[in-house]
Amino acid sequence: MKFLAIILILSLNYIHAQNLHFLDNGDVINSIQSNLDSVGNNFHTTIKPYYQKEVYRVVQTDSVYKQKYVTRNSWFYRKLTAENFVRINKKNFEINIDPAFNFTPTHDLLYGKNYLEFSSGLAIQGRIGNNFSFYGEYLYNKSSFLPYIQSFIQKNGIIPGQGLANIETWGYIYRNYSLYVAYDVSKHITLEAGKGKNFWGDGYRSLFLSDNAYSYPYFKITTNIWKIKYVNLYAAFDDISNNLADPTKPVQKKYGTFHYLSWNIGTRLNIGLYEAMIWAAKDSIRNKGFDPYYLNPIIFYRPMDLSLGSPANAFLGLNLKYKLAKKQVLYSQILLDDFNMPYIKDDIKHLLHPSDNSINWGAWASKQAFQIGLKSYDLLKVENFDFQTEFNYIRPYTYSHRWVIDNFGHFNQSLTDPLNANCWEYLAIFKYSYYRWFVECRFSYAIVGLDTTGTEVGQNIYKAAWDANEGNNTVITKVFHNNVGQGIRTNILWGQVRCSYLVNYKNNLCVDFGFAERKERTANSIKEARYFTFGIRCGISKRNYDF
Repeated sequence: MKFLAIILILSLNYIHAQNLHFLDNGDVINSIQSNLDSVGNNFHTTIKPYYQKEVYRVVQTDSVYKQKYVTRNSWFYRKLTAENFVRINKKNFEINIDPAFNFTPTHDLLYGKNYLEFSSGLAIQGRIGNNFSFYGEYLYNKSSFLPYIQSFIQKNGIIPGQGLANIETWGYIYRNYSLYVAYDVSKHITLEAGKGKNFWGDGYRSLFLSDNAYSYPYFKITTNIWKIKYVNLYAAFDDISNNLADPTKPVQKKYGTFHYLSWNIGTRLNIGLYEAMIWAAKDSIRNKGFDPYYLNPIIFYRPMDLSLGSPANAFLGLNLKYKLAKKQVLYSQILLDDFNMPYIKDDIKHLLHPSDNSINWGAWASKQAFQIGLKSYDLLKVENFDFQTEFNYIRPYTYSHRWVIDNFGHFNQSLTDPLNANCWEYLAIFKYSYYRWFVECRFSYAIVGLDTTGTEVGQNIYKAAWDANEGNNTVITKVFHNNVGQGIRTNILWGQVRCSYLVNYKNNLCVDFGFAERKERTANSIKEARYFTFGIRCGISKRNYDF
């Protein structure tokens, strides 16, 4: 709240374009992504959400989605297709108000059952002057879900990415909201505070920070100079893992500080440097609590943190993107949680000499993840026909910590990949857009290792990752010979075909329908889901349950 007050009292001394987020339902960004990724473009695609002022420098969505074939000029038609529901636009003040809703019935083709995801609320956005913007959204939700999603809800006590689940006789009731205010201090620096999500990376998944978990309070400083964009992000998270069994226990608080530096080198190469730190609020067990050094805005201060004896959970990462050709982009991420060179050398030796039993490969404390992917635009020389393929690999125990509260999670979900860790996943996505029509085919295949009773194989980040030989005898952890997929080896096959029509590009009113199938297989069981969906949404991002 202090950060919000500081921003509100700052005077409006500069004139810039709006610093509102670019409102996106997934399809719109997909249709203009080739423009943002074009060779020679200085746009930093790895830092999301995008600001409108940044997107509009590259492409004007008004010209892309303006009605081409129909010239009706009635009030109703304009409001339906090309304007906000309520719009007040003065010289130094602007406000737009739209309904926010989601009506998505789902029919289970395997068991003949019907489910409904229903949300209703309001979205308000606007500006004061030319460099102060604000946005708020509130949703009341009443929904029922397919069995595999319901199993997740029952296990974790939350709706995926949307907060606490309150059980009703036929489903769940839950409420969520997001808001932010943004202020341009100068043409190079933007301050932002609110409650929401951030996504860093070019992939469908992110190993650094994604929109997987529920919204969280944050304060963000974005500096954009020359070909460099630098983000300082400070956030507050909740650990509710102890509240599920005993709701009377207080929610445990923790904090995170994140740094990301994106540098466009030349016309084709982008390098991103990433650093994050998660630490618990002061409690009765550990007396460290908050340290002013955590607010240090300079990237890579981890050596300072170590010298202070900090118990925080720290991460380092490297993001690379290279524009191979006019229509092709190669991207990757490397994340280091715990990095020990002797362990890495032993893993390499094991790959070269797999039959040598003297090598202590697969140390539990060697925690890393990597991603590699390719985007190809106008595939087969078909305009707006795009393809993306991606591979993600996360070693066991990555994102975990000796103290569960210091893990890389919030509201019982990972802040990165929905499969957590001890997994690998391959994705292939085909997308085609024509004016306001969008078609998407998405396929993924994943292998994840799950726990058996009394074991901890490195997938669940809400279990303490600590060697049993180090004195924590409540956790069964192998010191060596850990490999991705250990435990109950589970194969997850997921595919979807979806078609949508963007009715109004100002508030993302859209209609979509699709078919999806999911199969989860272990050595002893098979769980399947095959379903058809139809949805009408306005002002709400597309929700994915592809885990």
